[in-house]
Amino acid sequence: MTKKQHYMTRDERYQLEALLKAKVRVSRIARQLGFCRQTIYNEMKRGAYVHTCGYWDEVRYSADKAQQLHKYNQTAKGRPLKIGNDRAYAMFLEEKMLGVQADGRIDRRKRYSPAAALAEARKAGYQTSVCVSTLYGYITKRVFLHLTNKDLWEKGKKKKQGHKTVRRIAHPALPSIANRPEEINLREEKGHWEIDLVVGKEGKGPVLLTMVERSTKKPLLSKLPDGGRAGQRCSSSCRTSGRRVCGRYSTHWSGKWESGGSGSGSEPSPRTTGRSFWNMRSWWSPSTAGSGSRCTTATATPPGRRGATKT
Repeated sequence: MTKKQHYMTRDERYQLEALLKAKVRVSRIARQLGFCRQTIYNEMKRGAYVHTCGYWDEVRYSADKAQQLHKYNQTAKGRPLKIGNDRAYAMFLEEKMLGVQADGRIDRRKRYSPAAALAEARKAGYQTSVCVSTLYGYITKRVFLHLTNKDLWEKGKKKKQGHKTVRRIAHPALPSIANRPEEINLREEKGHWEIDLVVGKEGKGPVLLTMVERSTKKPLLSKLPDGGRAGQRCSSSCRTSGRRVCGRYSTHWSGKWESGGSGSGSEPSPRTTGRSFWNMRSWWSPSTAGSGSRCTTATATPPGRRGATKT
């Protein structure tokens, strides 16, 4: 495999973590991922942490830690600040947006918005000038000493979304969906399907298998009665549904398991004449099958019965 000339992506880090847990040699990991061995060693050092196993500790690799450190290191790149070393200009803007009055007291009712503060700075005769978007970026990145987004009129009202990020589960013996052929990504050839397993909130009862053809976006729904332990007991039903669809509509298969973590124990199902690509990801990931799942969830829930599933 040709060595890749880019930084390791999040999906590749998850693959590396899975391969290291499977006790695969570094030389083989380097050949499989397409990096040199020194890159793998550097990545292992970047994501290393001490894991407590009962009464002993061991050093392990965390893809999330390595990705977080990589993103932080990337913030050191880029142009220097347009505001430069003009501290008087920065202090003037900060005082206006904080509501500092001429006598030194703070009146939050008289705070300026970023656009209004820039207009006042131009009237005051400052030579330095930045646009509104750049100023918002400086506030978000905490360039100013005391000013944050909470001090602004609009951004201070927003609340964070209360969802938790679900990690993707990589299989050490299966390729990543990111490495599928380009002709499949173009969505011009018919016969490549994406599937998604929709599990209820409690993980009990029947589950819903959605299948979407990548080119025509034709949706197919199938109710699987296995219920509960979807990752282990639904694999046989998924294989049966996959063979039925492959035999009816096409001979090619581009399968993608998408589950919010409940399908971690599932095994790769249909074995057909086409290529198979398997990956675990969250249902809200940008994909055709994920869109089908959202539409299915929205239309399958009767009004007034939150969490109920109508099949």
